[in-house]
Amino acid sequence: MKLHKLFSLITAFLIISCTSKNEVDLLKLKLPIPENVMVNDMFKTELLGPTKVIEGYNVHMSKDPKLLFLNDESLSGSLTENSDLFINNIEFYVQNENKHIGVINLNTFTTKTTELLHEILLDKFDEPNYYESASNISHSIWEDENSNNTIIFSHKYDENIRDIDTEIGSLYILDKKI
Repeated sequence: MKLHKLFSLITAFLIISCTSKNEVDLLKLKLPIPENVMVNDMFKTELLGPTKVIEGYNVHMSKDPKLLFLNDESLSGSLTENSDLFINNIEFYVQNENKHIGVINLNTFTTKTTELLHEILLDKFDEPNYYESASNISHSIWEDENSNNTIIFSHKYDENIRDIDTEIGSLYILDKKI
């Protein structure tokens, strides 16, 4: 058990030390990772509870800007000022048995951050392995050979939230074994 805790601490240290300002770059993670790498005292997270999407997992959610980074770009932000609603956020799906994060879901609610997220993914992974588009939404899937993760991105182009026209995005980073 001590070896497992030591491995978890070393993993957390390496992830954090590889970034410039104690931010976590989500595209550099190789899932699964121990829960305590992302759910700890350094980041503000809250337990949402069990998920109905994947049986045997609990979901933790965070709006902490230090967790909303991809390729050294911040994706923090919110649709409206002075509101707790529609803030870009991240969810961690933690397997109940082994306490490892197997799925990460990043949600963006502003046109600026959604377009930036889409651009980052295209720059990093080039053309997706799978792409589908309709008039108001596109879906892309990449298989990341370096991390062995599957990357799924949905981009809604003409969303209207509380009379505000915006683009929203949903990025899933999954351990291929799920």
